[in-house]
Amino acid sequence: MKSVVHYRAGDAAAVAHIEDRPEAPTPRADEIQVRVGISPVHRGDLVATETGLPDGSAGRRLGTEAAGVVTAVGPSVPALRVGDRVAVLQIAAQHPHLLAVHATYPLAELPSAISAARTSGTGTVLPTSRR
Repeated sequence: MKSVVHYRAGDAAAVAHIEDRPEAPTPRADEIQVRVGISPVHRGDLVATETGLPDGSAGRRLGTEAAGVVTAVGPSVPALRVGDRVAVLQIAAQHPHLLAVHATYPLAELPSAISAARTSGTGTVLPTSRR
């Protein structure tokens, strides 16, 4: 699968590029797996690209939130099922198209009436609303 990543600080147009990344691992007992339908790149991604990574890690992909469908559920996760639509604030090291996400991580089940495009910014709003 394809991912937009950067390995050094600078203007995103100059330092970001597309590369193949391996699939995400099977979720652990307390995780869900999400097939991402949309994962936008927003201002925070561009600022991180320009200023560098605070932890010094390399290969950070752009896109920090997503909307998608649950494709697998660990046995310790009671609230979600395969096929549920969710919005999730992603972990930077995760794969952009297939995520393994801890079930207590900021995520929200999405009503069927809301499109993936409308939910693509939900990850930014979700942590703020949980305070």
